[in-house]
Amino acid sequence: MHAGSTRTRPVALSVLASALGLVAVLLVPGDPAGASVDADAVSGRILDQAGFARPSAQVALLKQVAGADGPTYVQVAEQRVDASARYRFDHLDPTVDYTLAALDTAVPEPRLTTYYRGTQELARAQTFRVGAAEVVADLQLADSGYGTITGTLVDPQHHDGDPTRRTYSVLDGVTGRVVADGVVGVGAGVPSDGFRIALPTGPYTLRLLDERSRRSAPLVLERTLTTDGLALGALTLSARVPSAPSIGVQDDAAHAYCDDHEIDPVAGGGTSVDLPFPVHLGTVRTSRVRIEPRGGHLLLGDPPAFDPRAAFAAGQDVPPVIAPFLAGVDTTDPASGSVTYGVAPAGDALCVVWHEVGYGSAHADRRDTFQVVLARASGDGTTSGDVDVTFGYDAIAWDAADLDGGVGGLAGATARAAVVGVSAGSASTAVRLPGSGVPGALLDGGPDALVAGTRGSGGAPGRHLVEVRDGVPGSSAVRSVAGVVLDESGAPVPGAVVVVCARTDARDCRPPVVAGDGGAFAVDGLTSGQYLVRASPPAGSTLGTLRRLITLAPGSTSFDVPLVLPASPPPPLPPQQLRFLSSGGVLPGLRLTSTGVPILFYRAPIAVEVRGCPGSSGRTALLVVDGTTAGTVDLVEDPADPGVYRGRFDAPFPLSGYGVLQTNVAPCGSNGAGAVEPFYVDPSGSVTDQFGLPLTGASVTLARSDAADGTPADVPDGSALMSPMNRANPSTTGADGAFGWDVLPGFYRLTASHAGCASLTTDALAVPPARFDLVLPLVCRGTPRPATGPRILGAVGVGRRLVARDAAWLDGVPVIRREWRRGSASGPVVGTDRAYVPTVRDAGRRLVLVTIARRPAVHQGGDPDAPLVRFAELRATTSTAPVLAPTRLLVTRLRASGAPRLLVRAVVAGLRPGGRAQAEVAVGGRSRRVVGTLRGGRAVLTLPRLAPGRHVVTVTYRGDVRCAPARRTIAVVVR
Repeated sequence: MHAGSTRTRPVALSVLASALGLVAVLLVPGDPAGASVDADAVSGRILDQAGFARPSAQVALLKQVAGADGPTYVQVAEQRVDASARYRFDHLDPTVDYTLAALDTAVPEPRLTTYYRGTQELARAQTFRVGAAEVVADLQLADSGYGTITGTLVDPQHHDGDPTRRTYSVLDGVTGRVVADGVVGVGAGVPSDGFRIALPTGPYTLRLLDERSRRSAPLVLERTLTTDGLALGALTLSARVPSAPSIGVQDDAAHAYCDDHEIDPVAGGGTSVDLPFPVHLGTVRTSRVRIEPRGGHLLLGDPPAFDPRAAFAAGQDVPPVIAPFLAGVDTTDPASGSVTYGVAPAGDALCVVWHEVGYGSAHADRRDTFQVVLARASGDGTTSGDVDVTFGYDAIAWDAADLDGGVGGLAGATARAAVVGVSAGSASTAVRLPGSGVPGALLDGGPDALVAGTRGSGGAPGRHLVEVRDGVPGSSAVRSVAGVVLDESGAPVPGAVVVVCARTDARDCRPPVVAGDGGAFAVDGLTSGQYLVRASPPAGSTLGTLRRLITLAPGSTSFDVPLVLPASPPPPLPPQQLRFLSSGGVLPGLRLTSTGVPILFYRAPIAVEVRGCPGSSGRTALLVVDGTTAGTVDLVEDPADPGVYRGRFDAPFPLSGYGVLQTNVAPCGSNGAGAVEPFYVDPSGSVTDQFGLPLTGASVTLARSDAADGTPADVPDGSALMSPMNRANPSTTGADGAFGWDVLPGFYRLTASHAGCASLTTDALAVPPARFDLVLPLVCRGTPRPATGPRILGAVGVGRRLVARDAAWLDGVPVIRREWRRGSASGPVVGTDRAYVPTVRDAGRRLVLVTIARRPAVHQGGDPDAPLVRFAELRATTSTAPVLAPTRLLVTRLRASGAPRLLVRAVVAGLRPGGRAQAEVAVGGRSRRVVGTLRGGRAVLTLPRLAPGRHVVTVTYRGDVRCAPARRTIAVVVR
């Protein structure tokens, strides 16, 4: 408002009534008696509660007019009071009802107005008319108790330095209605990163928001302000906590670039990005991609305006569209998230993420989170412009905007539901994910839920891959692999099992197929790229397994390949020529396949011993696992056992499967050929007790189903679903507790059992990926004894140092702590160091040494994101004899007559010894003893009558439960 203005305009009620930072004004009409004779004026002063003038006030004059919906008001004049806080409005119409409005501009951002008679609602304002005398109204400001909130905003996600994008809002703490809002850094005397808000005392909720990044969660503070205000200091915005956990959206460190840039959540306009690689889709080849945040799709180049849904409709010929979620996205509601994008640092991918976005028009009660990664394709068979399109989904709660006929974000039966896919410009060149355009199908829990389904992404839920090769989306270029399985003689191998997996993602496998009577097989539904083909012999066969890498080139429709299975591996060498060793000698409980091939655990180092001709030099060994060299070592001859050569290989992890050990050590008299030993490296895991110690002789049964929610059935013993190197089911563990199978794809469940233990069954495990380092801990009766028990070294006594020697368990379970306990294994802990010195408080009690060991927790399957498997503590105890305090014996002669009396005192610091004392002396050639009981550590002993002369007396204290025995010899002279 400006002083002296007389323009007539409607009162801005929405602004005045919703503002923050005003003072309540109580308008008190003055007494008109004795006033001026001017009959067309109203005047007065504005005072505070103490009667002092408030020259910072403003006053407005309003007149009531008739309206269609009842009386309303227009503002006819406004002015700022003078230095004495006086105001005056002249030339008023005596036939008009007037009211007054006032506020104090000294309050920052004064927008809350109080009307005549103190009300804050214009509808309740009181009116007056001028008459024969001037109306005098001294307007007294009520003590409104306003205060201020001050602080500074720190936003680590704010990059562009635009303070106008950081806002605050204040909500009434009772009604939740917004009573004020503003911009951080705006206002007189407010720093660029600060805010100052004034408002009446009361409960409020303050929200701070970086409008540039809707993924920043508003920092909410709920405080009841006082008249002194509230200084909040520096406040930091934190990242919005996703409403749903990450499922298909790739948000690891490698995809941090996805949030490098943000599209204005309010403007929401399309954004063009120049890529460092070309994209070929349909007839378009370009390096420029346009992100349409509100459409939920990408366009290539800068095409003219068109309906992107037409790219998925029959009979259309429009520009290509990449649609992670083609629907009416709307991010204008502050509760909605925003859209971010970025190009990978390596320049090989564009990533766009819709973070918890709402739907049109301006709704955010339901929010979706989805992503598209457009990556340059690489590898054999790819050409410039080929790309991989990966859609990821974390939460899909709505599927239709208002303009598409949706109600509350849901498509219902008639609305246009979201479409997901890649189109080269028409339905005939499009890949549409199942459920596209079907109301409710793509929603979480729907029949084709995007977060639960998967395509070409190794079974990862919520992630869908569409390859674009030669400008054509993947499904329109279906290819197949066909061939025949033969043995080395060229004879067909009917019943052989063939599996084809993507080379770039071992989890992306087609279902196994079984070769027919002529050994023929075919695998359909493939696109161009590299694949790993694995052929296994049928049950009962002695043939080996074949793995072969093939490439399906763009434009080809099939690939004919003969798969020749190798002959059975050679039998193992006689034990006297080659042995697999452990640190304790020959590997205990060594498991063998049905053909006698050793089965080794891939996590354990492999030590070997080879016997040959003594004195040979340059002896080596080569370890090959699944066709890959796992290591080469020099063999060292044992000087105490000539002709015996030993070496040690590191654990072959992550290699597993069929292996061969080759050495150049030859027996004496041979033609110089070295030894060749087959073996099998087992990948799966181990069975332990609850303490983490391996269980020998545990039985592990393998069950399989084709689907995650299927009912697993036990795999038949000898089945071709398992590698020919280990087709035993159930499997029995050796001394290392290890078990394992190399299996074809499927969903597997393991059941482990052991005598005296409760059995354990796992959840269904998808294979692939390969399942390594599984630990199956059974709860068994009893507690394992240590290989060597704990010991206590040193003499037992108060003040004497004792040293603990910890117990040791097999398999290297580490000791985590030791405890010295007083009295028993459940007594109080008096020490935890390796050494302990007993005190007088230990006197009379045994000390128990408790050695506590525990195997460290491990992540199930070696996956750092998997749950931890925790093991129970192992305990072993030993104890000392009762601790005794050293005793000092003092003897005093009380009388030295013919029957001497002796005062015996047993002295122990901090204790009063009890028990008995005795004196022994020779009388007439015979030994005489006198015994007395100590009371308070003292006893008086009266010796037998002695002849005059010198006598030797031996005084002995027998000790008690706390005090050690003592002995002293004295001379007694009888006169």
